Amino acid sequence: MECTLCGSHNAPGSEFCGNCGSPLAPPERGVREGAPHPPAAPSSEPRGKFKLGKRAVIALSILGAVLLTVAVVFGVKSSRIRKLEERLMAAEAAGDMSESLFLNQRLYELTGDGAYRREILDIQNKEKWQQLAQETSALISSGEYDLARQNILKLAGEGEDTAAMTAELQNQLNQAIAQEAALAEAELQREREEELAKEEAQPAPKQSAPRSDLADIARNLQDKYLTSTAQKSNVRSGPGLDYPIDYSLTLGSEIYVFDTRISGNIIWLYIGDGWTSHKNFNGELYY
Repeated sequence: MECTLCGSHNAPGSEFCGNCGSPLAPPERGVREGAPHPPAAPSSEPRGKFKLGKRAVIALSILGAVLLTVAVVFGVKSSRIRKLEERLMAAEAAGDMSESLFLNQRLYELTGDGAYRREILDIQNKEKWQQLAQETSALISSGEYDLARQNILKLAGEGEDTAAMTAELQNQLNQAIAQEAALAEAELQREREEELAKEEAQPAPKQSAPRSDLADIARNLQDKYLTSTAQKSNVRSGPGLDYPIDYSLTLGSEIYVFDTRISGNIIWLYIGDGWTSHKNFNGELYY
């Protein structure tokens, strides 16, 4: 008997196919067992047409729905990325680092692209450098030059990325130092002029005899205690107005004269740690 499912030949009288196990149909009446079957009637279905089963149709429907969902999600995501990139370009053109940092973070979350991650690190470094530069500028303005120099060295250590920033801060520091030195020199010059004017305005010292000269007065002042009669008596590093002022004596200060020097019409008194004019002590001297 021939199996109608797999076409295998089986022994006459078999109920099941020995090859595929399908039940064997009994031979038709009038047809001798083992005789060839009459040719089958032609099928009304067109040849070559494949008929899908119900499960296949369901599977294809599910696959199509999944593909459609993926396409929609991908399209939405692509649109969001495109809009974020447009905003990023505008923020970079405007120099808005805070907005640029935020947009790069969002794009990195959406794409995982390492380029956005590198840009995030670059922006964070720039913000750190700018903050340090602002602090350094404030230190220069307040006259804290040593701390400002330390910050400039830190920025210089970052390499070429901070070269322009470092050069600008160094120039600012140099200008501040030069300006401060000029102001100090102007103040010193003003004090010299005031001191000279005061010295010239002082009356000549009283003398015990009309014929006494400055040399006699200088000898008379040496090895004596004197008391300042001026509101301010400058003590200089040397016997002359060209020497810098070390400090000043106040009204009523007592000094001891170790030595004297004459310069012009001024007798300079050496008091142990500097020189001061004898004209600041006229009110207490009678000689």
